[in-house]
Amino acid sequence: MEAVHPISGTFARMREIADDLTSSERKAAEYIMQNADEVIHLSITDLAQKSESSESTIVRLCKKLRLKGYQELRVVLAQELASPVKQIHAQVDLQDSTEETMRKVFQAARQALADTESLNQTEQLEHAVETIRGATSISFFGIGASGVIATDAYYRFSKLGIGCHVATDGHSQANKAILLGEGDVVIGISHSGRTRDVLRALHTAKLGGARTIAITQFGHSPITDLADVVLFTSSMETAFRTEAMASRIAQSALLDTLFVSVALTRYEQVIRNYDKAREGTTDMRIDHIRDLQRRN
Repeated sequence: MEAVHPISGTFARMREIADDLTSSERKAAEYIMQNADEVIHLSITDLAQKSESSESTIVRLCKKLRLKGYQELRVVLAQELASPVKQIHAQVDLQDSTEETMRKVFQAARQALADTESLNQTEQLEHAVETIRGATSISFFGIGASGVIATDAYYRFSKLGIGCHVATDGHSQANKAILLGEGDVVIGISHSGRTRDVLRALHTAKLGGARTIAITQFGHSPITDLADVVLFTSSMETAFRTEAMASRIAQSALLDTLFVSVALTRYEQVIRNYDKAREGTTDMRIDHIRDLQRRN
């Protein structure tokens, strides 16, 4: 689905849910993306006629975009067209030089960050921060590439002074989840929102009374139904789409946002923990290759 206008939060949402739209919803979405400056002046009846859809189709599309209705869609489109975010996106080509490949990959990462920022509401971020602040423990669950992000988050969040755990395979997640209860928080990371092991672990933890936070791509998926708080990522990949490369950067940025926000509420403790960690790892660093040779 191609957009004539610059990519904005609403257009990013439409792109992310494109595969989940019915044919009539897709037709309406394409018309909106290609004629946004006209749509902000149209009634829902006029839009239905021009997009060869129906009023009920447009209402369903608004709900899938997590908007209250067509009027809110018109408002956000008007706001975004007034302050457009320029998008320069191109697919990696087999003939690209290394320099051109780097430019495109970096641009995809920048776009993923900009789109992800536009997708997340302050209320959801604040809800996630408050949930983590009051946690007895934090567990990070992810499989594959999301498991790498989960492990990285574990190292950062362990500085908060809250007990942290990470599990990156189904058995470990199941074993950990069954022990969690009230006061515990689970952060499940799944780009697709459909990773069976992560979903099963979140469900088990929730049954025990734990609070659940999901980080996933925008749109409706099983994990959005399961989690207490949902934070969305968006990414337009340069190539090898199934690897969701740029989305990992967006996932990490969201977790950094949560970490810094919580850390600011317990600043002194976090600084002390960082100092202790630095002191404890001093002998693991060297200033020159000679130091390595001497220790051997």
